[in-house]
Amino acid sequence: MTLAHARLAAQKRMLQNRGCMTAVWLFGAAAKLVLFAGLLISLSMLAVLHRLMDPGENLYLTVALYALFGLGALFSAALYALVSFCSARWFFKNAVHVQPFSAYFTRLSPREAIKLMYLFWLRRLLVLLHFAGYLLPFLVGAGALWLALRTTGLSPHLFYASCAGLAALLLTGLYFGFAAVQKYVFCDALLTLDPARGVVGALRESRRLSQGLCFACARERLRFAPWLLLCVLLFPILYVAPYSKQSMASVAKLVLDKNHLTPQTQKPIVFLRLANSPA
Repeated sequence: MTLAHARLAAQKRMLQNRGCMTAVWLFGAAAKLVLFAGLLISLSMLAVLHRLMDPGENLYLTVALYALFGLGALFSAALYALVSFCSARWFFKNAVHVQPFSAYFTRLSPREAIKLMYLFWLRRLLVLLHFAGYLLPFLVGAGALWLALRTTGLSPHLFYASCAGLAALLLTGLYFGFAAVQKYVFCDALLTLDPARGVVGALRESRRLSQGLCFACARERLRFAPWLLLCVLLFPILYVAPYSKQSMASVAKLVLDKNHLTPQTQKPIVFLRLANSPA
């Protein structure tokens, strides 16, 4: 299997449905930006509220403000997760069949929404732990260099060599960590195909599907990094960002099609006793 087929499929979709792809990406990016700002504002207010209010004089007002900003942070985080999944779901469905913009707002049941929010933030925690593990040599080396500079000091040549070694450790850790977290890249596609699948099942199946593909998926995503860095103006990013999303959705479709993963194929096989046919 080669990811070149996914790129060709994504390019074909760009020609067929570029307007909807751009609108979906713009809507999702704007919604996530607003929700992220709301989350930061709510958390900032919770952090400084104890300095602005005197609980002894305004107890009820203080409790009400804590509840308001706490709920604001909770809802912002929850909606951010749902918006992220809806964008991934739309691009995956668009990789299967051309989708209208209205498909972005396909209804989710409350149970599905709670499961998706839990999966979203659990994946972020797993990603953070993976990166922390791969960056551990760099962190240990940076700590050792800091202690050496504070105690005995280093010669200029040794200092520059240490900085070069730390830079190599940092870049290596970032690359291998980024490749390692690609094992969770198929979770949204799996839940789109089978909404009844559990969180643990989606994580486990995504890890199984990504075996041998983590570095290929990492290279596919990094392939768009130079283009995104060059998108200083708005108009180029309207082409590159939707194409990047559609390319990864096409990769997910290619992998899942290869493994024949559909809700029907995931059902248990039931053996039926066949009636004897008449002679």
